[in-house]
Amino acid sequence: MTLFPSSTKRAALVAATLFVCVAQAQDELNELNSAYGTPGVEDTAGRTNDWNGLLGAGVGVLNRPIDDDRAFIVPLVSVSYRDVIYLSFAQLGAWLIKSEDRSVRAGIAIKPRGGYDPEDHAGLAGMEKRDTSAELGVKTVWYTRPLNVSFAYYADISGASNGDSAALDFSHAIRLSQRWRLTPSIGAQWLSADVVDYYYGVRSSEMIPGVRPAYTGDNTVNWRAGLMAGYLLASDRLLFGGVSYTGLGSGMADSPIVIHDSLGALHLGFAWRF
Repeated sequence: MTLFPSSTKRAALVAATLFVCVAQAQDELNELNSAYGTPGVEDTAGRTNDWNGLLGAGVGVLNRPIDDDRAFIVPLVSVSYRDVIYLSFAQLGAWLIKSEDRSVRAGIAIKPRGGYDPEDHAGLAGMEKRDTSAELGVKTVWYTRPLNVSFAYYADISGASNGDSAALDFSHAIRLSQRWRLTPSIGAQWLSADVVDYYYGVRSSEMIPGVRPAYTGDNTVNWRAGLMAGYLLASDRLLFGGVSYTGLGSGMADSPIVIHDSLGALHLGFAWRF
């Protein structure tokens, strides 16, 4: 007896492969995830197949706190299975509780937080490697006509930073026509002192007198604003693009290894909707 149809097996294989890819580009995809959100009511309403979502690829430019601008090419994946299990950019999760009209939901999710190797960054010579961490948490989403609201709390379960974080995001979809859609968004992210200190602190053994002083990271709040645009080429194909700006809180911005106190991102791409 076949437990799953071949199409489901193929979709699962594609989803698993893409999750490995997005884990390698989590910083860029987290920017996209903050603006596009997770598959939910808007993406699954009126559809009867088990799998729903977007698959595609994009290109963009992003500066990270410890890096200059860099271009990237990453897969775009935001898929949901029976409106319960979802893979959304760099997050894998499951909805455990949903309201009767599916406008409110809560569940669990896991996502990576990117580390770095000092050998890849000239300004970090002499520092120790910071590992990528796995963060497990709870996420809630509330879909309303004026706003979509999401809140998430995560804690490191990999033993890298042993810290935690929380994020609150608001977005509003504006349908300009049958083909054009704009989605402005704003949000804030809180990072605990453990997270900031592990990734952006400078240990006494890593300091360079007069160049890189020792630094103990403190908890911080980063805020962001973004604008996404989508254009439907056909009912199942679209072009997308967007810009975002993130302002870093003092707990991060004051670190001697952070070269940007604000971050910008620009991206565009193509996606297939199913």
